[in-house]
Amino acid sequence: PHTWASYWFSLGLATIGAAVFAMCRFRDSKVPQEAVIGLIYAIAAAMAILLIDKAPHGAEQLKDILTGSILWVKWRSIAIAAAVYSAVGIVHYIYRDKFMLISTDPEAAMQKGLNVRAWDFLFFFLFGVVITLSVDVAGVLIVFVFLVAPAIMAVSITDRLPSQLLIGWGLGLLVTVLWLIASYIWDLPTGPAIIGCYAVVVVLLSGLLY
Repeated sequence: PHTWASYWFSLGLATIGAAVFAMCRFRDSKVPQEAVIGLIYAIAAAMAILLIDKAPHGAEQLKDILTGSILWVKWRSIAIAAAVYSAVGIVHYIYRDKFMLISTDPEAAMQKGLNVRAWDFLFFFLFGVVITLSVDVAGVLIVFVFLVAPAIMAVSITDRLPSQLLIGWGLGLLVTVLWLIASYIWDLPTGPAIIGCYAVVVVLLSGLLY
């Protein structure tokens, strides 16, 4: 764990996953692409548990994969992550119109002549680059909550994309920083503590809005 070898193995498998996800988009498919992604995620998680069960210190490694060690991340890891995330962000900004179109209206994208599968592959590949780097530091659980919870809060408040981005980033930063401090002071597992706080915030926000 936490070596370049494990990172490249992870990124290689993520690239294969990106290709599978891109090939799973059909015009007349009865199975939604999200369902395929969820199924592959569950299968991959189960296989990881089966493999790690046979490894020395498997239980500790499994806990590390799930919850990470975000409180003790090194500055070198932060610098690498900042560089990679910035590069991915630049690509997304340059091709934002195409990414938005294939995500919100793939039928229109096909009519415009876009190779939807190729753009899907690029999207999922970049997604995999970010995920594999993030999971190594923060763990699987917190990374996937970061992907979903701030977005849920933002779309609950407004329908405008620029505002959604600002609200998602702002609330995500606030909740995370507060509970990083709280988990350090109260000696709680960082990932589960942050996830629990997100759950509370999402429920409270839903109650206030609806």
